[in-house]
Amino acid sequence: MIKSKRFIYFIKKILSNKVILYLLSRYTTYFIQLITSIIIAVKLGPFYYGIWGFILLLINYFQIFNFGVSNSIGILMVQYKNDNHKVNDFIKSSFLLIGLLSFIVVIIAFYYYFIGIPFFSKYKIGNLFYFVCLIAIMSYFNFLLLSIYRVKNRLFEIAFFQSIIPLLIFILVFIFQEEILLKSLIGAYLFGHLLSLILFLKGKTLPKNGNVNIRYASIIINKGFYLFIYNLCFYLIIISSKTIISIFYSVEEFGIFTFSYTLANALMLLLEAFSFLVFPKIIDKLNSDNPIIVVNNINVIRTNYVTLAHGFVYLALIFFPLIIKLLPKFHDAYLSLSLLSLTIVLYTNSFGYNTYLLAKNNEKIVSKVSLFSLFLNIIISLLLVYLFKVRFEVLIFAISFSYLFYGYFCIYSGKKRLNYDLSFINIIFDFIPYRLLIPYLFAIFIVLLKEPFLNFFPFFIFIILNFQNLKEILRTIKQIVNRPNLINI
Repeated sequence: MIKSKRFIYFIKKILSNKVILYLLSRYTTYFIQLITSIIIAVKLGPFYYGIWGFILLLINYFQIFNFGVSNSIGILMVQYKNDNHKVNDFIKSSFLLIGLLSFIVVIIAFYYYFIGIPFFSKYKIGNLFYFVCLIAIMSYFNFLLLSIYRVKNRLFEIAFFQSIIPLLIFILVFIFQEEILLKSLIGAYLFGHLLSLILFLKGKTLPKNGNVNIRYASIIINKGFYLFIYNLCFYLIIISSKTIISIFYSVEEFGIFTFSYTLANALMLLLEAFSFLVFPKIIDKLNSDNPIIVVNNINVIRTNYVTLAHGFVYLALIFFPLIIKLLPKFHDAYLSLSLLSLTIVLYTNSFGYNTYLLAKNNEKIVSKVSLFSLFLNIIISLLLVYLFKVRFEVLIFAISFSYLFYGYFCIYSGKKRLNYDLSFINIIFDFIPYRLLIPYLFAIFIVLLKEPFLNFFPFFIFIILNFQNLKEILRTIKQIVNRPNLINI
């Protein structure tokens, strides 16, 4: 009887914990996305999957060209959390800016109708581009509303928006295949964005008061411009590599790269769900003027986030050979999948310091670093393509170098503002401490050897070197589970 009461109490505690419910919804969705990605790859094959990858590339281009409005409003809402009148004016002004941005998309659609874009014929886009434009417009409004709802801790609407499209796609992959499936996937994006927009607008979070203020709109644009450059350049590191591969390599090879990136990025999405949730709280914590408090917070953030990210990747490497074996059409994807996973995880090594710079209104520094990182990636990639005629997998090393450059200078800039040691060795081992560097180097070596039976080795080393850190992570998770209001600002 006592055990039964404890079990009921435990279930009630879980159901009343918004953090756990949100994370469960995200992880369930990510699992569905992973399974769906594999099914889509099988049903479409490399050719149609390459076309789908190009459509996603176009959607990504539109989404990152948002001029930082949604990113800016989220940070401004945290920084002015004690002035509701000003926050309401910022929100109303941001809607005006998103409306103007949507008008630009309409102009692009008219340009395509009257003049056309010849390169799109390679991927047989045709009239599907108009649907891409419509998706882009709805996504601008939805991501703005997402930023607002995130600061307000309205997790149900957020979870719905983040889950509805993957769930719709999951249903469709069991019904259609090849070209019909391709068109139905676009339909899922359209319908999912429409349902999310309706739900967001029906919510009671949006302010009834407040006015469109040109001065506040200017503040959003000024802050948003550098956040836009930062996000634009950072995401363009991957997207530029996708673009170069789409141009200089076959549709099938682009399909393999897209498939590899989709699976590799799925690993980071597990952590991104949590970082998305606590981002407003992190901004609030790192906004302190006490350098000791800031450094302690950065260390806690990095101990939890960066360590867990590396652990996920080393664990995933063990299962990659099995996934590839189950997908004979993508038997050449093992190397690109493994290298992309080890590359994407490098970005997490800058976490904490880049957030600190944003919290202290130093988005200009972060934007410059991401801009130079993008240039490095493009230059190195084009040199590899033109001078050495390399296989597309080799271009992944250009991404790795760009992430290394980005992480190093984010940490350098953060430490400089905090008046800490700026020596090269200190920054490198802050970027990737030896407890993470050793298993990382082993992982790279084993992947290049193409000996999958050795893939357990990096994870084994990681566990040994990070045992105490993993215990600290478990304590942090337990604390948040028991006290979900810790994420509120």
